[in-house]
Amino acid sequence: MKIAEMIDKYLLATSEKMDMDDFEFLASCGETRSVERKSVRLLEDKDLGKDLSKAVSAFANYDGGIILLGVDDEGNIEDGVDDVYKRTTVRDRLVALVDGNTTPRLIGYSIKRVEVETGKLFAIVVGESEAAPHQGKDKRYYGRIDGQSIPIDGLMVRDIFTRHRDAILKPYITEPVLDHNKNWSVQLGAVNESRRCADDLLILGVLKFGGSLTSSFKGNNGFIEPTGEHSAKVQLTFKILHPDSPIVVTPITFSNLTHLVWEVDIVARNFSKTAFISELTWNGSRFVRK
Repeated sequence: MKIAEMIDKYLLATSEKMDMDDFEFLASCGETRSVERKSVRLLEDKDLGKDLSKAVSAFANYDGGIILLGVDDEGNIEDGVDDVYKRTTVRDRLVALVDGNTTPRLIGYSIKRVEVETGKLFAIVVGESEAAPHQGKDKRYYGRIDGQSIPIDGLMVRDIFTRHRDAILKPYITEPVLDHNKNWSVQLGAVNESRRCADDLLILGVLKFGGSLTSSFKGNNGFIEPTGEHSAKVQLTFKILHPDSPIVVTPITFSNLTHLVWEVDIVARNFSKTAFISELTWNGSRFVRK
């Protein structure tokens, strides 16, 4: 199982336990972009909150990760500890440290315990956060580079902020294909270049073209129909659009197509509205995008 799959597995699991086999596998990976190892003895360290907040925020700002509490610097799994810390449990102490030292407060994480003969070890499983970027206790932003949680500069912070908040939904036009009737076949749709799903997608636009529209489209998710000799209206709806997975509708066809311009607005429930103009022009040998 890949580390990314393991992160998803334990974020979704209702049990508070982590399998020892999984803990041992993660410990063997070393410190990576997705794994950090710490001694369980650090539970007594007064600076543990600051130290954890760096790794937790770094993982949340990027692809998620797992912090193992119970592995020494050489990768050896340590003896377990009692699950009681002063007047509370170790789990409650870890929750308080994560919640109290990460800004904005982190939601997508889970504390797991591992049973060993001598007591318990722990893992903090952190998912990629839609509320990123997060700061550590010292009010700095962190990223995960070369197995370490290090401060990142303003450009990287802005990139994280933009990645999660700005709409990155774009119109999608397939390359025109000449069919057996010598008509140009084209499909229209959208592509999601963000890192989260777009819900309740609405695509509204106008097609302008050189040539003649020889077929239109009408289906459960919208229509493409002519409004003039060289124009057509487009209205498409989709329930969900996953990242990096274009959605398209049944092909429409044109005869003698010389150029195609699509002026389009894309709206989703959890994204800002975006407006684009996509253009294809025949250069004598092929269609060129502008």
